[in-house]
Amino acid sequence: MKTIDKYLKFKEMYKEHVVIIKSGNFYYTFLDDTYIFNYLFGYQIRENKIGFPLSAKAKVKSVLNRNNVNLIEVIDDYAYVLESKNENAYSNVLREAKSNLFNIQYVK
Repeated sequence: MKTIDKYLKFKEMYKEHVVIIKSGNFYYTFLDDTYIFNYLFGYQIRENKIGFPLSAKAKVKSVLNRNNVNLIEVIDDYAYVLESKNENAYSNVLREAKSNLFNIQYVK
């Protein structure tokens, strides 16, 4: 199963979570979740995806936790780790991220 297919499968089940997929020595995320990663971490979006090394996972989890964004980490086809909070700010952070990315500043 392709990485994007795994992402879409889990994203359908966990719409209000950031979904990261482990593939080799990297994690990947796609589509709307890339806006959150661009906003919170400054990672560049390329072809509707963002990748980051396994060594950055602790930092990613810490920042998402601090921003009350739920996370699902997909390790393989059968194993995943779900981290959910009662207070989930996924939609709010996504809205801010999109606004930040697509906001054009006009100078007078």
